[in-house]
Amino acid sequence: MNLRQTQWLTKTVTLFFVSILTAFSFRAHAQIEGQWKDTEKGITIFIYEQEGKYFGRLISSEDAEQNKQIQENGKIVLLRDFEKKSDTKFCCGTIFQPKAKRTLDATLYLEDDKTLKINASYGFFSGTKYWKRL
Repeated sequence: MNLRQTQWLTKTVTLFFVSILTAFSFRAHAQIEGQWKDTEKGITIFIYEQEGKYFGRLISSEDAEQNKQIQENGKIVLLRDFEKKSDTKFCCGTIFQPKAKRTLDATLYLEDDKTLKINASYGFFSGTKYWKRL
């Protein structure tokens, strides 16, 4: 190998390791707390930590009538009792669907700083949704 090829290989390997370290450092600092938007339903949820568990309350809706009901009813908790298993996984909680009046078992995955993946199941049925950070 000549000097030029060695320098190129050194730069390539260094760039690769810097990229890997950057990806891991992001995951370690990502937080689930904050405001999230369910773009399909047009609602905003605020996720917070309380006594070591994570909860999410409904704070607003794009629908004016629904938003009025949210403001009148106060604290409507949709996500309950999620436990942090890793920097990106929160499990063993439930998500409440007010219109259907049912509660589903769920696991939350922080895909990146701006995307929350929700896997929920009800009996044999399951589904996945994505929320965006505001």
